[in-house]
Amino acid sequence: KQWYQRRVRGINKDKQSTAGGMMTLGGYNPAFLTGEITWSPLTVRDYWQIKIDNLSLSNRRGTIACHRGCDAVVDSGTSLIVGPVNDVYAINSFIGARQMWGGMWFVDCSSTDTLPDVIFEIQGREFPIPSSVYVIPVKTSGGVMCLSAFTPQDVKSSRGLLWVLGDVFHAMYYTIYDVGNERVGLATSV
Repeated sequence: KQWYQRRVRGINKDKQSTAGGMMTLGGYNPAFLTGEITWSPLTVRDYWQIKIDNLSLSNRRGTIACHRGCDAVVDSGTSLIVGPVNDVYAINSFIGARQMWGGMWFVDCSSTDTLPDVIFEIQGREFPIPSSVYVIPVKTSGGVMCLSAFTPQDVKSSRGLLWVLGDVFHAMYYTIYDVGNERVGLATSV
């Protein structure tokens, strides 16, 4: 099996690192993932669009969004996690975020260690995003504010409102775009 690997700039869980990410063409590199790969078939062939079973919080029983399933585009060109306005409002409210300028939501920086994981269930497997990843410190003229990566926007598709899983999701999960088999593979990043 031949494949091509190249270092690219981008999200890296090690905030001190300047290495960026890795792009591999024609295969995947198991050295950068751990555990099983969860394969999700594309629901729409025009995008890397997959089905999400539901969303929940680690400190709350039940589903908080995407109650009957929904679709998401797995997009390496989007920085944050975009979701339907009502769903993102619910998530941000539960994590104690406040809506401020430009429709962005911010949390109290001193509370980030106590915030729950936001869990995407895909193909029956849980993909948690911890607050250390979804809360992003932003330098401002007055100091530092903590941005919630959950951004409200109603993105419409033929299958309903979409989620867009951007770099915040990719920081946690190795993503395989399998063109030939029309599917996306997800595994925990090393």
